[in-house]
Amino acid sequence: MDRIGEGTYFTIDRKIFTSDIWHSSPWTLKIWFYLLGHASHKDTRWMGIPILRGQLIRSYPTIAKDCGYYVGYRLKKPAISTVWSICEELTKAARIERRTESHGTLFTICNYNDLQPFGNSEPKDEAHSYRKTPETYKNVKKKDILSGKQIPYSEIVNYLNSKCGKSYKSTSKNTRRHIHARHNEGFTISDFKTVIDAKCKQWGGDPKMVDYLRPETLFGSKFESYLQTTGPVQGKRTYI
Repeated sequence: MDRIGEGTYFTIDRKIFTSDIWHSSPWTLKIWFYLLGHASHKDTRWMGIPILRGQLIRSYPTIAKDCGYYVGYRLKKPAISTVWSICEELTKAARIERRTESHGTLFTICNYNDLQPFGNSEPKDEAHSYRKTPETYKNVKKKDILSGKQIPYSEIVNYLNSKCGKSYKSTSKNTRRHIHARHNEGFTISDFKTVIDAKCKQWGGDPKMVDYLRPETLFGSKFESYLQTTGPVQGKRTYI
């Protein structure tokens, strides 16, 4: 059975050679390439499960097997515990986010749209690729990904600042990374405002919690649980 992404390609920026990931262990580099290369380049479904762009579902044993290599007839592969530890490191480095699901682990590549601009993974004939691709990617990245037309970074951050008396910048890469990840999971601007309202009310008067009214906490991996505690979410999406 073909896996998501087969028959297409993905790109690697030459800056990889001066990045921290390049100087990591060979297993770390291989697993990072594996996750990035197998992430879906478009919204799709796998075994009836919706998979968003930049996501994939894998089990740790499958990753270990797929990232192995042969020495003669013997397959040498990383231990499952090694795979888990590497994925934990990639999570702490804000390269991926993870969520356990019934069919394995849902991996989300952080900043996938920056790493793989729209149109970058669709097969093209060679002449077409060399002639139009660079300018096309440049325009898409600038206009559609970073401008905020697709993701209302400014509106979300300004709302947080006005409700909680903060002064966070919507241009912060770290703030955008968290908002982008939640947006990729299908959450709407209404969801962001609901969480902001709820946590400002809950933590605003608590000296021990008020410092947690920040983007990395509010819009981080616990965003969905924060949203659920505010009451039932009106039916608009199916969570993976």
